[in-house]
Amino acid sequence: MIPLRKENNGEELTISSSDFNFPTLILGNCANVILISSRFIAGVDGSNSITYFMYAVVVLNTLLTSVVGNIGTLVLRKSAIQKDIKMIIYSLLIAIVVGVSMVFVFQFYGEDIINIIYVRGAFNVNDAILTSEYLSKLSYSFVGLFVATTLFQPFLSTSIEKTKKIRINLMSIFLMSIVITSLVVLFLPISTINSTIIVMSISSFVSVMLSIYSYSKYLSYES
Repeated sequence: MIPLRKENNGEELTISSSDFNFPTLILGNCANVILISSRFIAGVDGSNSITYFMYAVVVLNTLLTSVVGNIGTLVLRKSAIQKDIKMIIYSLLIAIVVGVSMVFVFQFYGEDIINIIYVRGAFNVNDAILTSEYLSKLSYSFVGLFVATTLFQPFLSTSIEKTKKIRINLMSIFLMSIVITSLVVLFLPISTINSTIIVMSISSFVSVMLSIYSYSKYLSYES
């Protein structure tokens, strides 16, 4: 057996508490924050609506993490080394194409997909219909999450010290939009699914606007 040799190349990096930044954590996980907030709205009436919401989110989130999430990781890695506008544009186009394609597929084949994945045991055809309704309506919001996730990555690769104030402001606007929207829909005489869609749609739209602004700041800091 050949013993492992200790690697002595490269430089040793020291990680301290200053390397962890709460606004960065929130902005980098904006999609998860929105989903958690929407989950609360989906379950506020105590019905099975939250179940259908979660089943739909599992399918949508698979695309978010497997495609857009991996692309975002590559963009973040590339941006941390050098500024590469083409890479970011290609990533954004891929995110949009995947998102728009997803909307069309789930609009026409959403119920069939849910039937194949979930219909077995106690999960019946009626459950599949209600889940596919969530799936098709939530897919529009996920296009926004795809875009926001992609555009936030370059900005998050910049120096925390230089962009600390901007990160705090972006996080504050983002969280406030979720809180205000959630509180408003709780008092509206509408169905749970519509309340959930409103929170998802507005939060996704705000995250897209903030991500576009963050990308403009990335360009100015890196120029």
